[in-house]
Amino acid sequence: MTAKPNKIQISNALREADLLLQKGDHAKAYGIFEKVLASDPANVSAAYNLGILHHQKGKLDEAERYFNKALTAAPRDADTIISLALVVIDKGDIGQALKLSARACEIEPSARILSKAGGIEREAGNLDAARALYEKAMRQDPLYTQAYAGYGAVQKFQPDSEPFRLLMGAAAKAGSLPPPEQMKLGFILGKAYLDAGDAEKAFAHYAEANRLKRATYKVFSIEKFEAYADSIIRLFTPALVEKLKGAGNPSARPVFIVGMPRSGSTLTDQIVSSHPQAASMGEMNFLQHSIPVFPNADVPDYFSANIPNVNAELVTLLSPAMLQDIAKKYLAATDKFAGSSARLVDKMLFNYLWVGLIRLALPNAKIIHCTRDPIDMGLSIWQLSFQGSIPWAYDQTEIGRYYKAYRKVMAHWEKLFPGDIFEANYETMVVNQEEETRRLLEFCGLPFDEACLNFHQSTRKVSTASASQVRQPIYKDSVKKWKKYEKHLQPLIDAVN
Repeated sequence: MTAKPNKIQISNALREADLLLQKGDHAKAYGIFEKVLASDPANVSAAYNLGILHHQKGKLDEAERYFNKALTAAPRDADTIISLALVVIDKGDIGQALKLSARACEIEPSARILSKAGGIEREAGNLDAARALYEKAMRQDPLYTQAYAGYGAVQKFQPDSEPFRLLMGAAAKAGSLPPPEQMKLGFILGKAYLDAGDAEKAFAHYAEANRLKRATYKVFSIEKFEAYADSIIRLFTPALVEKLKGAGNPSARPVFIVGMPRSGSTLTDQIVSSHPQAASMGEMNFLQHSIPVFPNADVPDYFSANIPNVNAELVTLLSPAMLQDIAKKYLAATDKFAGSSARLVDKMLFNYLWVGLIRLALPNAKIIHCTRDPIDMGLSIWQLSFQGSIPWAYDQTEIGRYYKAYRKVMAHWEKLFPGDIFEANYETMVVNQEEETRRLLEFCGLPFDEACLNFHQSTRKVSTASASQVRQPIYKDSVKKWKKYEKHLQPLIDAVN
């Protein structure tokens, strides 16, 4: 690109960057957007996309800066305003996020903007406001699937309700939707029919939606994940732990919650972070971003070039200096979320793969392992279309195989670090909330506080699929729920047992 490109050159560059984004090559797209913005500082598209890319990486300050830059050039761009609101709420400023969200809806009350605003209200705990925005979005565009997905997350579908009738109308026109939207609609219809008590139709829709979603992951191999799990167990030995014991950073601030999705982890996070001496940053990838990347010769072609993973080269090069550097980067990246809190909860569940490294780099960090009945957990996973890349979540057999591999890894960590990992079991918490809450807080080095029993009254934002459930007191409806649908779950049951 020349120093001063013309409009056609800029347009072509932006088009190329958009194609790169569609292919998943974010690094090259980022470079193009940067060059466009350097030559055309008022280019809204480049600034907006740089904001999106930084937000995806968890770089909230940078994302906010780029969105504000875009708004300087186009102050009434609703997409930028709502995207800024999503960054602001991730930074913990719920009030400002709600103001920005309302402003975006006033400028452009489209189904897309209304649904995103509904998501912000839901994260803030304003479930009635969220439901109203989703309903408004449905009426605005009856084929906009995200509005139904959001509604289903905060409210059961009632067969005699307007949302259910609108959804049935959308289902009748599903053939006019692009394949990804048809797939999303299948998950929503599964939820709606299950709410309405028609399990046969519900599971038929879930099965087809999961089949379509799994087909979008062409290269994933559950066998390679199982091999990776085995390699972690082989590489992290008692001798390695003994060699590097005490070499890390002594900070006791981090509290890592690890485990499987739908394991009660959001509930556990909400309980701990309701304590006046604790805070939460939700699900962020800061730990992975703090770890150096080396290729994995044991499981070739499983990891992309920029994904850190446990492998022979990393383990060989582990040293006190590397552990200190990992801890330093992690603590610096999470400082802004902690404020003055003594404990900061990190609920990136897949950090369970890194428990060995966490214990070496941050030996005083707390590690909480969330567990739940595997069939209930597997059913809940299979009923969702996740935003992130979780390819094994759309096949019951693969869910079961993944679960068994994960349990092997966790059993290894528990053997290597006896007494250092707290098991927060969902069913036990449901039966005996106060006793388990006291044990949990004691493990975290926090005095008991009544606010942790009333976690559902917390005003902090919650952005996971459980955001609605944790705004309510603990209930027992989800325990052994799978028994009602056992005949639909045989592949999962066979794989787990």
